[in-house]
Amino acid sequence: MAITQEELDSFNEFVTEHLRNGKTDLTLEQCLSNWREVRELWDDVRVGLAEIRAGQGVSLEECKRQLDEYIRELDKVESRNG
Repeated sequence: MAITQEELDSFNEFVTEHLRNGKTDLTLEQCLSNWREVRELWDDVRVGLAEIRAGQGVSLEECKRQLDEYIRELDKVESRNG
């Protein structure tokens, strides 16, 4: 798949920001991997927001309940492994 100018500009901005923040120990491959992860995360956020706008999301209360439940489960796993 060919890269677009927009993607190239986005990657360039991402790497430039990392360098400005003193993150000079990353290889080009690591930067590319991190950039892809960030792009995927933002894509997921955009999809989630679109679902909420379309009335397909869960309420804030339900989201908090699910998150609290997930955290409790993680705590159980950590206490068993701990």
